[in-house]
Amino acid sequence: MAITPSQKQAIEEVLRSITSAIGAPRKRQLAGMFLELVDRHTWPEYYQVIPEPRCLNGIQAMLEKNRYKDPLDAYTDLSLVFLNALFYNEPESQISLDAQTLKSLLISEWKSKALPTPRDSPPPSSAQKVHAPLPPPPAPTPTPAPAAKISLPPALPPAPIAPIPSTSNPVHSQPPAILPYTPPPVEPSPAPESPESESESEVEELTDGAYGPASGAPTDTQIVRQLERGLPRYAPLLGEGGGWMADVKHERHLEIVQAIKAYRDAAGVKLSQALDGVPEDKMPITFKLLESRSRSKTFYTSSRPFDFDVARMFECGRRYYLGRGGGVAGEGGEEWRRVLALQRVAHALTSAHPPPQPLPQPLVIAPSLQAPGTRRLDSIAHKGFVLAPGDYVHVSPATENIAPGAMVRPIIARVVGCWRDDAGEGGVSVRWYLRADELRHLISRRSIGAIEGEVVRTDKTTHHVLADVLEKVACQHVSSAPRGRPRAPAWYPGWPLYVCGYRVDPTRGRLRRIRRAEWFGTQDADAHEALDLFERPVRLGGQQPPQGAVADRSVVTAAGLAVSATEKLPPETKRHFERDPTTGEVLWFPGPPMHLARAPPPRHRLEYLHFLAKKYHPDLEPRTVVVNGDDPMGGDSGAADADVEMGGSEPPAKRQKIVPQEVYLSASERIRQALRAFEAA
Repeated sequence: MAITPSQKQAIEEVLRSITSAIGAPRKRQLAGMFLELVDRHTWPEYYQVIPEPRCLNGIQAMLEKNRYKDPLDAYTDLSLVFLNALFYNEPESQISLDAQTLKSLLISEWKSKALPTPRDSPPPSSAQKVHAPLPPPPAPTPTPAPAAKISLPPALPPAPIAPIPSTSNPVHSQPPAILPYTPPPVEPSPAPESPESESESEVEELTDGAYGPASGAPTDTQIVRQLERGLPRYAPLLGEGGGWMADVKHERHLEIVQAIKAYRDAAGVKLSQALDGVPEDKMPITFKLLESRSRSKTFYTSSRPFDFDVARMFECGRRYYLGRGGGVAGEGGEEWRRVLALQRVAHALTSAHPPPQPLPQPLVIAPSLQAPGTRRLDSIAHKGFVLAPGDYVHVSPATENIAPGAMVRPIIARVVGCWRDDAGEGGVSVRWYLRADELRHLISRRSIGAIEGEVVRTDKTTHHVLADVLEKVACQHVSSAPRGRPRAPAWYPGWPLYVCGYRVDPTRGRLRRIRRAEWFGTQDADAHEALDLFERPVRLGGQQPPQGAVADRSVVTAAGLAVSATEKLPPETKRHFERDPTTGEVLWFPGPPMHLARAPPPRHRLEYLHFLAKKYHPDLEPRTVVVNGDDPMGGDSGAADADVEMGGSEPPAKRQKIVPQEVYLSASERIRQALRAFEAA
């Protein structure tokens, strides 16, 4: 039985009082950090410590759907929101202080309503009860021992260690965040294990239900994903020097969110649908949450935390679609490119010179600048990233010369200079790296483009404003790529990773191999530093074909022309064709499928069938042979070059001639004819 309408209204009033609570300084919303669940992808250890995570928006949704059967169940979930924060965070942190304030407010508001009296102690499902240290067992009663023997008391088991909360303190003026949990130190065992036993235990851990069948060995991709769990995420700069948006009125924040959400590209596709398709546990910041915070006049006290939330939303979207692929490097698919295209629109709206409202759809991205700024810099910050010469980035290309409806791919570039112009606008000068599939006219070796994420270095250099820079990426030499990926700060989990081993030789118009000594040398202007790798050797995957499309194949028609086209076949047709074991492409040939019955070929030629017809039916008209052109030797051109027609149709007299053929006679008939001729003579 569900709760009564009066009880539901009272619980909603309690929840409304909690969400509208204001604290000092600057009249901030105390419940802002408790509205949504903690991001499972960013803080996976939180879900290992907290048994039952709860959030205020989730409780509000449960109330609206009448999921609670008892008012005390709603009180238990509300109390778990603040008890989890008190257990996970440091007692002196701002999150713990706000949780304690809201917990006291919950108790007072609940008692003021006509609701059942709750329990005073934490619920059994709280982390305080689950991780509570067990009381030590009572000491054994001493017994009199014989004089001849000395008995020692049994050793007591050690008491479990309580979890130690984190030691980091958040700043209340920054966007709300959840503090990481620091587990207690573990004492080493007196008998260390051998390296063989450690490797066996690691393989057993990777071959459980989460990584495939227990009987099979883990794949390279699964091992890579397991190793990524222990790597730190990139921490963006949150201060004033992080290259964030300048302060504007809070009404402008809501306009920016609505313009990003409603933006459509040249093909009429709503790009925000790519972010809406990400699961809720992977998106701590959503459009709905941004709109709710932007409508509040007290949440975003400056534009920097607002810009940080927008950048975090796009980062989660990029990371989600990049991780859905089965490879260990390269870039994402079509949804990933839509997130990047929408991020460029967000950069334009949050720049110092935003486009006029209403936003033109599609937004035309201007081409690169003719020259860089006059003021040279060693590094420059943009959206929490520090860009310096030698870093790899994704740059948004110009859209004014691109055909409508075409999916634009980001440009892979290496920063060669940072600058500011006379107006104070920052920018970077970059050198382009083209993908292997974009240089098919120069590639003559099959080895180029066979590795996932392989790019080719060029000498083309362009200059872009910071709004064109989408994200940081990484690139490594092809010789070191199979040995593992680089450690931070050269690469972080969630960054696209590319492989380079060739460069374009503009003088000869061909590709030239970049040797390892040249890549890491000091004489070359593009020399790289040696990277510290964290993985074991892995097998890099091949280039993945476009989803739903068959590979581009050339088909020779009957006229001798080569026609190349990309066709989409239904699933019931694809299953009859073989696939390439390396790329997974459908092997499309102008013939019947391999697993279907084929029609038998003809057994007899047309001349033989005509001979049989005349043998059993002598009254048929004589067969005529139409020869295409006269034989220069004066004879027949042959059956191979002749078109046989039945019925004696008359061809044009100038270009064709009719040659009558002798009627077949048996031996007895010829003897009779010879006797008649002899008698007549």
